[in-house]
Amino acid sequence: MNAKLLVFLRWLMVFPVSIGMCILYSFYIHPVLLQGWDKNIVHAFNPLIASVIAIVLAYFIAPKNKFNIALIVAGLFLLAPVTGLIIVMFGIKVNGQEQSILDGGAALATTTLGVIVGIFIAWKFHLRLSSKSREEEIISRINSIEGLEGMTVNERLHAAGLYDEFYLVIKIDKPKARKILTWLKVDEPSIELVIKED
Repeated sequence: MNAKLLVFLRWLMVFPVSIGMCILYSFYIHPVLLQGWDKNIVHAFNPLIASVIAIVLAYFIAPKNKFNIALIVAGLFLLAPVTGLIIVMFGIKVNGQEQSILDGGAALATTTLGVIVGIFIAWKFHLRLSSKSREEEIISRINSIEGLEGMTVNERLHAAGLYDEFYLVIKIDKPKARKILTWLKVDEPSIELVIKED
């Protein structure tokens, strides 16, 4: 399948699939999983889990700007409790009936909690993905350097544009400093020497 078509289809499916899975969970999976539980607990847990599912799914489906898409879906989920509060606070009638908050507002609170948990999970994945792509960029840059093996450690660090970063990292994160030297194809005895010197 054409890569551009696949990206287009993923963009097209972000919101329908993430919201659709949320609806599928809420109306079909959730009642079966929590069958026999207290109705108030079921009413409270549903928006929590549904919002987490939708936010995390949107993050994984989006081909680019993943965390921003997760934030947009989170914003959509926050519209529900805000709208509910506005309707209740201002006495707006829906279908001719005045609305009230069920279960002391547990669903409103768990929706908000679900949004926070969903954003946190997406953020953790985002950090992991960002560091992986940064590592790939550094390794690619190192692999493009000619004559790397004939250089000293400092020359390698300068050629790769990692000199300042390395001497900052070596003070606080020795395993990461070791990883940088390994990427630069520094032999193990030299790595030990550089790590011990600091």
